[in-house]
Amino acid sequence: MKTRTLLLATACALSPMMASAASITFTESLLQTVTPNATNTEATATAGGVTLTAKTTDGRVDYYDDNGGGGNGLYIGAIIRGENYGTSTSAPTSGKYELNFDKAINSISFEFDWLTNRDPAEAITGWATEFGSIDIDYTSLRATDFDDTTDTITSTGSLGSGIVTYSGAAFTSLFFDHTQAARNIGFVINEITISPVPVPASLPLALAGFGIFGVIRRKQRQA
Repeated sequence: MKTRTLLLATACALSPMMASAASITFTESLLQTVTPNATNTEATATAGGVTLTAKTTDGRVDYYDDNGGGGNGLYIGAIIRGENYGTSTSAPTSGKYELNFDKAINSISFEFDWLTNRDPAEAITGWATEFGSIDIDYTSLRATDFDDTTDTITSTGSLGSGIVTYSGAAFTSLFFDHTQAARNIGFVINEITISPVPVPASLPLALAGFGIFGVIRRKQRQA
């Protein structure tokens, strides 16, 4: 009877348990101090053991701290820190961006600020993970419009802001496109919350379980 009880307990220990993974937030105070590379095409930050790398192929990523105002965080766009491209055609008007994580996640939510309705109005669209296009959920906080057919966020006034949310099959990269009038100033991601994929029970626990099985089998042979 004792052997059977021990076998049952061991089997439970060896079942494919998953360690719960709490959500992780990249706060505004962290995102306003991200580390950009020399060309401002990549910036990194780490929270809760997960590293975020923001990248762009046509625009710019950077940190932004406006001394306690509402636009603190990870900058996305083409113009920042008083840069003046002179005319409306002398600066990039669109860019492709990505938020990459060094661990798989199954959901992401981020809040942004600053979209403006200058001509043309700023827009964020083209949402995808490394597995293809996705449908996002969106909550407008101020002065934005959302076309849920094309998943396009467009500013309708000054300093538009909102919250983007997506959950689905585990992924490590979120892609999107951003367009702006050349003399607009891009937008700032204030906060990012992710839910990492739960990991299997630790290897030491599994090894301990196999050790118990070994002891049981030896006792059974001796009996």
